[in-house]
Amino acid sequence: MEGVILFVDDKVHKCFVEAGELKRTPENELFESLKTSYPVLGVKDLDLAERAIKAIGSFSAIILDWVFDDRDLLSLGEDSEDLKFVQAGAVKEDRTLGFLKENDFYSLVYIYSAEDIEEKYGAVLRERFGERIRFQKKPLEHGAEEIIKKIDEWKKQNQNLSIPLAWTATINQSIQQIFKELAEADPNWLHDIAQSAKEDGMSEDLFIMDLFQFLLSENNTHDVNLRKSITDYLNSQEAANAPPSSEQSIARLFNRLFYTKLSSEAPIMTGDICEISENHCGIIISPECDISRILKKEENSFELLVFEKKGFNQHIGKKKAMLDDGTFQHFTRARYDSWQNGNESQKEMLRELRKLFNQNETRFHVLPSFPLFDSLNQSVVIEFSLGRELHSSQKVKEYKREYKLNSPFIQQLRQRYLSHLGRIGVPSLPPSLRDFNLK
Repeated sequence: MEGVILFVDDKVHKCFVEAGELKRTPENELFESLKTSYPVLGVKDLDLAERAIKAIGSFSAIILDWVFDDRDLLSLGEDSEDLKFVQAGAVKEDRTLGFLKENDFYSLVYIYSAEDIEEKYGAVLRERFGERIRFQKKPLEHGAEEIIKKIDEWKKQNQNLSIPLAWTATINQSIQQIFKELAEADPNWLHDIAQSAKEDGMSEDLFIMDLFQFLLSENNTHDVNLRKSITDYLNSQEAANAPPSSEQSIARLFNRLFYTKLSSEAPIMTGDICEISENHCGIIISPECDISRILKKEENSFELLVFEKKGFNQHIGKKKAMLDDGTFQHFTRARYDSWQNGNESQKEMLRELRKLFNQNETRFHVLPSFPLFDSLNQSVVIEFSLGRELHSSQKVKEYKREYKLNSPFIQQLRQRYLSHLGRIGVPSLPPSLRDFNLK
């Protein structure tokens, strides 16, 4: 099995001597049995589990006790750091549920508890984890064998688990290699890169982070094992004739690829989506190297591409196709199904509408499944000729910024806008010349 198992239980390390013999708790026996064949990290409480998740990343599986008895901590004389959530005679059941709700991780979650957790919390946990949650009551006669069997069965049914595990391993190795090479090249590399950014008026911390991400991306691209794990998974899906995903699933996927939800502390960056008014938004297209300079004075201005949130419906509504009776009809969303099953002119118009998402109109740029709508089938369109506006640094700071347009899509938007801005007009050719060159 690839990956590490995280075993979270307050009795995972407990053993004692009785009549001259070493006695183990069932949890400790299970831990010792598991680690003879697999890498297992055993931690005694949720604090350590949370720190392990943040430090290590992906786990193959998380085996999690549900009730952590605080009285054990008190009797063992744990230090104040361990006692910050302790109340005498209480258990931390609510905090276990909170731990699962608040932490993001992709692995099998195996609830192993003496309590009937499935009956009490099964519906809530399945809503969050889907098929990744399993429940098992303590004790198991052959605990290690049964748990490993169920983990292996789940892995066979969810082969895409191999991707985050391989990705995490690649990133961990690449990070160590890059830090080593940078330190060997220049022991003061952080300071020297920061000085270079400072001289150019850029934010030193963001510049260092971007530079490191570029190096990390290059390393990952060249990793043979990571590429092989992705290829193997895709081949297995093709061989299994996996059913196509639903429209909603694909929309959620590309919504996540295109946009990132920003935290309240996120700095203003190129690509941020500003809510200017109820009906209008703007995307910051000022270069990254200018952000720090612009923010220094409230009267300095950001360059935004502004658009109306509902403009896409108006844009596609201008398209029209021929009906069977020879008249024309404008497209609306309500007519999609009838056009899809309509005459050849209508079907051709739908094919042309689909090409809008290939950015085939030089004046316009379409962003699909825009995140500021309630439904995922709503797009927006930016018209380059009308969209550019300058907004003061003070105004931009006051705008609500919930999302940003990710790379490489923000680079594509800026490149197409600059291309439109720098276009050169030439005289159109007369029809006779066009026809002559077609003969």
